[in-house]
Amino acid sequence: MTETNIQVAQGQFNMQRFPIEKNQKLRAWDAADEYLLNDLAAKLKRVENPRILIVNDNFGTLAVALHAFSPYCISDSFISLTSTAENLAQNKLPENGAQLLTSLQQPDGKFDFILIKAPKTVAYLEDTLIRLQARFKPDTQLIVAGMVKNLPASVWQTVELLVGPTAPSRAVKKARLIYAQPDSQRNIPANPYPVTYQLENTDYQISNHANVFSHKSLDIGTRFFLQHLPQDNKYRQVVDLGCGNGVVGLIFAANNSGAQLH
Repeated sequence: MTETNIQVAQGQFNMQRFPIEKNQKLRAWDAADEYLLNDLAAKLKRVENPRILIVNDNFGTLAVALHAFSPYCISDSFISLTSTAENLAQNKLPENGAQLLTSLQQPDGKFDFILIKAPKTVAYLEDTLIRLQARFKPDTQLIVAGMVKNLPASVWQTVELLVGPTAPSRAVKKARLIYAQPDSQRNIPANPYPVTYQLENTDYQISNHANVFSHKSLDIGTRFFLQHLPQDNKYRQVVDLGCGNGVVGLIFAANNSGAQLH
């Protein structure tokens, strides 16, 4: 039976991993979520009416546990944002218990705490931190949480470059926290994202945001796929599923002008 109840300093909550599947074996949270929430409890008491921003909260565990502070939540995953809303409702918490934003939207104002679950791609972390520069106060506490295996040196280096000096926590259940305070002297580079390249053998310019698969060039699998796309006027309704930067749909639409592409 999959564990669905999480007990942390903020209370006990029932968390589901969406979409719900039969015989689900994975929980909606990991040890890094628990570590972060328990570590944060004492820190929140020292700040009056703290403003909290959460980034990359997989299924809404952080948002649900911190709902009393109406945190802002940023994610580039539709499933993540939907899961957060569903888990708030499941725990009978108000809809506005969290303000949900896509990774291309910006919250207003500055924050006392910025909590980031370590993403799989450093490019996404880099893009996120550059976008959030205006949300830092001199005393903002930034905490990156993740399983140790998801915290390579490149994560630490990116945080130090774009925020300030870092300090690690000790590891607990193979999870670790990285603390950072803004360095007022830091030099923030221009955001390199989205990246644009010209699609080979075409005049098309392909734009790619930071967390899109193979965002710097056409990958070998897609190149092979494009060479084998059908071309026939009989196609009318076409779905490009998991479309990434849309290059497959773009070429299909160009070669099948009578098709309506979804």
